[in-house]
Amino acid sequence: MVLLFMRMLNKFLLFFISISTFIPKEANSEIFNIAIIPDTQSYSVSDKYIFHFKEQIEWIISNKSRKNIVFISHVGDVVENPTNFIAGIGEYFNFNIFCTSGIVPYLNKTHMNWNRSMEALNKLEMPVNDIPYSIIPGNHDYDCNSNKVASKQFSEFLSPKRYSQKEWFLQSDLTQMNMAQKFYADGKPYIHIGLEFEPSDLAIKYAQEIITSYPKIPVIISTHYYLENDEKYFSIESDESSQIGILNDSQFSSGNNSPKQLFHKLIDPFPQVFMVLSGHRHGDGLLVGETILDQSVIQILSDYSKDPEGGNGWIKLLSFNPEESELEINVFSPTYELSETKVLDRSNNKKINQKIKSDLNNLHEFLNTHQIIHFREGQVNLFKNKYQGTVDKFISKKFVSGESNILIGGRRNIKQGLLKFKNIIGYTKGQIVPNTKIKKAILTLTSEGRKIGKNSIEMYQMYKDWEEDTTWDDLNNGIQLGSEASVISVLNIDALTKGTRSYDVTETVQNWVNGSNNYGWVFIAKNNGFWNFRSSKWKGLVERPMLTIIYETQN
Repeated sequence: MVLLFMRMLNKFLLFFISISTFIPKEANSEIFNIAIIPDTQSYSVSDKYIFHFKEQIEWIISNKSRKNIVFISHVGDVVENPTNFIAGIGEYFNFNIFCTSGIVPYLNKTHMNWNRSMEALNKLEMPVNDIPYSIIPGNHDYDCNSNKVASKQFSEFLSPKRYSQKEWFLQSDLTQMNMAQKFYADGKPYIHIGLEFEPSDLAIKYAQEIITSYPKIPVIISTHYYLENDEKYFSIESDESSQIGILNDSQFSSGNNSPKQLFHKLIDPFPQVFMVLSGHRHGDGLLVGETILDQSVIQILSDYSKDPEGGNGWIKLLSFNPEESELEINVFSPTYELSETKVLDRSNNKKINQKIKSDLNNLHEFLNTHQIIHFREGQVNLFKNKYQGTVDKFISKKFVSGESNILIGGRRNIKQGLLKFKNIIGYTKGQIVPNTKIKKAILTLTSEGRKIGKNSIEMYQMYKDWEEDTTWDDLNNGIQLGSEASVISVLNIDALTKGTRSYDVTETVQNWVNGSNNYGWVFIAKNNGFWNFRSSKWKGLVERPMLTIIYETQN
């Protein structure tokens, strides 16, 4: 009995020391915290380690008021659903019938893992513990690992009906895998959008619709797989090359999107997004980069599932101090000192436990004093109008087309691409008032690309008007620079560019706003190069051409 008492006393003292050592400084009325719960999959596999998950939730609840915790983001992989031979066949052929949890559930223990995890998460459902939170599906949360065809168990435990009565819950999409929440911090609103593993174009469309519906509110994105954990990416970089270097890319952009495509489709053209949270890759990651719209984006990785005991209870706390324009990042565990495996003390990692700049007050002011308008065929803008004014096509001696893709260049039958956004300037809602000073204008295009040529595609401002039925001959045997288009190009694109990219077109748009005729642009290949981009008729809205214009509103 004495020995047992001494052990309990020792654990109590160690726990007290851990609280005083690893908890960040007390929050005042302005400082607020967001808690990141990294992948909990390894806690769920046994009764032995699930206490880490439970204590994480308990600590957050107990410190909600004292630490001013305003939001919780679980970055996916709630449970461990291992890949096995039968499930692997299903993943390869994309057939859910091969998913063991779907046809013979007793062959795996995933449902037991869900039950253990929900014992921890259900504590958040008590009215006195109401904290806005998000839980997104990781690759292990699908019925078959990484197979997004089936998600019955995630839907059973974490469908939107769980949050339907919460004041902070905004909505979910039709798949019920992507959900949005609205919370307040320091008296100001924020929106969080949780996206599925490798978000589809439809998931990105859903997120874009939320962002355009709340144009004045800063946005945080959580998605399971986004940032890598290589140490060279801990440094705070702002240039394009370092930004993209840490995000995996894929040859194709339609369907499920790589992290790089998610960045270019959802983050780069939408200045409301100031933070992206993720897990999946074991360890820590931190990168701050600049978008093409000159907005800072903080990107954070947290995954400790390969640490001893499934993660040693580590939580990442994001402590925002709006008055000082600072974000303090701290890794903390309410159970680490209780573990007998005292290795890898992540709270002492100075690469991740640090203060960085985060000027939230400036972001709020920017969004409140600027108008952000997106022109894309079929997209509803902030004035609830559906834009329908894009004209695009390609012309050549033999063909006039552009149903799905705008073709440019080639060796024998040269093609020239044309793109125009009509009726964007005027005095009605959704238009840019003439002589407005444009802060920034970008053109977002998507291309699957072709491995033909290594030359550039140049874009010129059109001087002569054209319409859907205009032919090669109508434009004087193709478009002639100097008479029908500008001599100096306004944009240069690498002909090998694939996926979605945004390009600065501020000068051209400002010319139109100042009174020049808006006849759009022509794309011409140099030295037999070849390229193509999605047209306004492309079936997926998020890959159609989009023109984003930002300008300061008048008081």
